[in-house]
Amino acid sequence: MRAPIRLRHPRALRADRRGVVAIELAMLTPLLMLMFFGCLEISQLARANKVVTNAAETIADLAAREGDYSAAAIANVCHGGKLVLSPFDASTLKVAIASVTHNAATGTTTTDWQDTSCGSANPMANPVASAGNLVAASGDSVIVVQASYTYTALTSMFLPLHYTLTQTAFARPH
Repeated sequence: MRAPIRLRHPRALRADRRGVVAIELAMLTPLLMLMFFGCLEISQLARANKVVTNAAETIADLAAREGDYSAAAIANVCHGGKLVLSPFDASTLKVAIASVTHNAATGTTTTDWQDTSCGSANPMANPVASAGNLVAASGDSVIVVQASYTYTALTSMFLPLHYTLTQTAFARPH
């Protein structure tokens, strides 16, 4: 038979510090997990934003170098931009591309063409305004790219599940 458990005096229990670390760990673990996953989610969002910026700049550069603005050429440019998004899912990338030129004879800046076939993007509202002073001189031309990407968070516990990241990039035709 087992010996009966002896109850200690309350003062002895108060002085006993065994198990305090385990209780503190149990209390802090949820907070530490929250901080860990929150930092992970914020860093992934920042990384996605940087990747979308790189994709927009890549698309602008490829379009400016292409010179041929046929549907096949634009599809290739779009494909190149989607490759830059790796490891993120490129299916939600939407890109609008426009060419803006300043005509010295008329003194106006106009949109030469605009393409929204990359991801079924919405047309840019005013590519001329986006280009701003980049086409101030006669005959200046600039490619304007507006990329929009819907980032889906790893979890919706800490931040909203979806973020729309939008970047605008410019490049001069070569």
